[in-house]
Amino acid sequence: MRLSAKWGAVTVPLVGRVRFRWTKALPGIGKNSPAGKVTGARVVKEANGWHIVFRTEQHVPHPTPHRGPKVGMDRGITVPLALSTGEKLRHKPWLAPGERERLLRLERTAARRRAARIKGEPVSNRLARTYDQIARLRAKAKRRAYDWQHQTTTALARKYSAIVVEDLHITNMTRSAAGTATAPGTNVAQKRYRGAGRRQSRKSRGSRSATGHGVRGRRRGPPSMVQKSPPVASRHGA
Repeated sequence: MRLSAKWGAVTVPLVGRVRFRWTKALPGIGKNSPAGKVTGARVVKEANGWHIVFRTEQHVPHPTPHRGPKVGMDRGITVPLALSTGEKLRHKPWLAPGERERLLRLERTAARRRAARIKGEPVSNRLARTYDQIARLRAKAKRRAYDWQHQTTTALARKYSAIVVEDLHITNMTRSAAGTATAPGTNVAQKRYRGAGRRQSRKSRGSRSATGHGVRGRRRGPPSMVQKSPPVASRHGA
């Protein structure tokens, strides 16, 4: 039930009537809502609070063939997505400078309190509160990454009829030449292997998952097609 332009209400079993913030139009509810109906809902808890997710059913006409051109796309580390047309798709850092500084302070605070905690004792309220603040900042970065992925893939699907992607293993690409803890590389600092792949993996998170949303990013109109091609052997390959 819609209460106002920004708020709605739903009845949750064993809980009762709960208000929620209205973020987008739901099919079959309201005058200007799209055709269709709500078939179900579920309540989920994330780091930033409780959310309600609606399952909807919409009537979509049979799509016509896509008349757009084809394009090749490469995923990378420095440049998340590069098209064969020469266009390079980049994104800003998922957290603002102030948010990154706050996250670093919270992580250092959590490390100090964790080190001071006596083994076997329960986590203190202060440490649990710090963990919650860290989780909320990381969840904010994750939501921004997903938002960039969906917006980018939707724009690509609307413009191109087919997108050919080289089937690369991004995790292998981000491994440091420093080697491992037991067999470190040569002529590099031995401590570089710690977290190197993890940092690069976070940096390329937008490109890793973007191709997975390529087909789903277009729900109306002619659908585009994503094809994966075998990776081309590089000079480091066998």
